[in-house]
Parts: sequence; structure tokens; C-alpha cells
Amino acid sequence: MFNAQFLFCANRFLYILAEAFHLIYSLFRLMSAGATKIYAILTHGIFSGPAISRISNAAFEAVVVTNTIPQEGKMNVCSKVQVIDISMILAEAIRRTHNGESVSYLFSHVPL
Repeated sequence: MFNAQFLFCANRFLYILAEAFHLIYSLFRLMSAGATKIYAILTHGIFSGPAISRISNAAFEAVVVTNTIPQEGKMNVCSKVQVIDISMILAEAIRRTHNGESVSYLFSHVPL
């Protein structure tokens, strides 16, 4: 059972860390609590089964994912799906790991 606390959220940003399964449930709870714009930000957009049609029909402003999985097909079907390119930071993390350098440095110095 999904057990999350929903605080008063009118005119505020609210961040929820949840599995994708709970996104639609969270959306309805946030809307009933007064949220007017809801963005979902996910690491990996797997979007299996009816996920894209559910996102298309839901009141999300956008569903933002990284490019760890190709999303071109999903973006053509659903305009709410947006992709953030993380290739530069991933390449830098790999380079730093290979050279024995600090990866935590990237938390405050993100390469663009």
C-alpha cells in the first residue's frame, strides 16, 4: 500500500519520490490538496503497458525523464514526455571513476 503524507500544497512546489506505479495516484491526491501544476521527474522512463496513454490523459504539465532509455517514440506519441540529456555528466562520472578522482565533486560542479 502506498503510504505518503500529502501536505498543504496550494501555491507551492511539492516533491514526491515514488515509484512510477504511484504517479497517477499521487497526481489525484495532489490535485485534491490544491495543486494546480504537477510535474513528474523520473530517472528512467520505462513506460510499459498503458503508461503513455495514462500520462497523456492525466493532468501532468510534463513528465521529465533522462535519456538513459531512448524516448523518441514515446515523445512522438505523448507531448508531455520531455527528456533531459545526462550524457555529459555520466561520461564525466565514468572518467572520474576510471582516473580515481572524486565523483562527489560533480554534485556541486555539474558539467554542461
